[in-house]
Amino acid sequence: MKNTGDLKVILGQIVRHERIGKGWTQQQLANACSLKRTTVSNIEAGRQALTVEQFCLIMDVLQKSPAKALELALGRLDQAGRQYKVEKVVTSTLEEETIQKHVLDALR
Repeated sequence: MKNTGDLKVILGQIVRHERIGKGWTQQQLANACSLKRTTVSNIEAGRQALTVEQFCLIMDVLQKSPAKALELALGRLDQAGRQYKVEKVVTSTLEEETIQKHVLDALR
């Protein structure tokens, strides 16, 4: 299952990247979307979830495709999830053997 907290962070990163790419401040984006600057800040930091409507509005204002941005976000989320799963399997499988080997090697 995908972590919705990770999705908030990734969507926030995309919003920030697109805003900066346009040369806008958070206040300028907030004004264009009828949001508070603190809301934009919280979205970009991944502290606040976006509604679908908010995300579409922000992407439209930034002249970016909401669908492409969401596709990118989900791709990043899948990649992060796969990386986490691989790291978890590797550390759980190799942890004891690797630690024992390194300890034994260090003692020799």
